[in-house]
Amino acid sequence: MFVSLSEADILEQTYLDKMDVYRPKKKKIDGETIFLKGKYGDKVLEKVPCSLSGNSGGKIEEDLTNKFTKSDYKIFARPEIEVKENDFIVLTVGDGEIIRVHTLLAGKSRLYPNSHVEIFANEDKKA
Repeated sequence: MFVSLSEADILEQTYLDKMDVYRPKKKKIDGETIFLKGKYGDKVLEKVPCSLSGNSGGKIEEDLTNKFTKSDYKIFARPEIEVKENDFIVLTVGDGEIIRVHTLLAGKSRLYPNSHVEIFANEDKKA
């Protein structure tokens, strides 16, 4: 029996990583509005298959008190996955003995409706 797969279905077979996505939110506490971001935001996606690619290798930057590296990445996922600018992404690479976890901030996305979405993201590491 022949089964016809879409381009999105075929590409999904290469998505070996998983991501959780948290969206920033406002909350009132004792009459004061606070802004919750990172893992304190709303979890909007969980264990979504994806593929991490395009590490820039890290660019060293510094401010008055710290040195840090900034790495740029692309995340590939199915086209119906919606990640918005400034969403916080916890992305797990690997599922065996060696597992790496990246915490990323989402930039803009580029949608290819029939095949995939590219999510631009960066990761800051303090030295």
